[in-house]
Amino acid sequence: MGLLLLTLSIPRFISSLDLSYINTVISEMQQGKPFSPDVVSRVEKKINDSSEWHSGMENQFLKSIFLYEQLKIAAKNGADISVLVNDVDIATKGSLFLNPIDPFSWYQLAFVRYAQGQSDNMVLAALRYSIYTGRVEKVLLKSRLLFLSDYLEVMDDGFIALTKSQLRLLWEMGRWDLIKLVVQKPKLERWVLDVLYDSPDDKAFFKDRLERAVKKQR
Repeated sequence: MGLLLLTLSIPRFISSLDLSYINTVISEMQQGKPFSPDVVSRVEKKINDSSEWHSGMENQFLKSIFLYEQLKIAAKNGADISVLVNDVDIATKGSLFLNPIDPFSWYQLAFVRYAQGQSDNMVLAALRYSIYTGRVEKVLLKSRLLFLSDYLEVMDDGFIALTKSQLRLLWEMGRWDLIKLVVQKPKLERWVLDVLYDSPDDKAFFKDRLERAVKKQR
């Protein structure tokens, strides 16, 4: 029995090492590091091989996020993304089928819809679900607001309120992150001032620090 357990544990241990490698590569891709086709193929193979020892949900999420990171790099480099974006679409929808309350997958779907040229309403619908399923995810909070800043003019009243609540939350979780965001997207300034209308001290702090941050950028 002991030998049998040992025999069964070895593939699982190797698979765990593979998952660690996959996560490392994905983490480095998120930092903008490009990889050779050999590395990409190796990771894809490890993801497929890991499906025997890990849940379908976990494996599908890894597959979708790996493809998504490839898509972002390809789009940034101006490469043809027509095939890759469809692959990400299929993988992300597969991930959401297994875990429909994952905010990261909903955010990915919003990006995919944007890359496919789908309507503003379709993009915003995916972003709305990303907020509903992960309102306080700090990494997503900043990314979503950056994304949403390009849709301010087409939001309905309900989405305006939702976006302002996200701005308030980012202010509470990391006011410097919000200031940096507004430096990057100046159109958000009046929205933040609306959010801080009931707190003169916060409003004054925001305006002062924003002015200093803008001057540093010049």
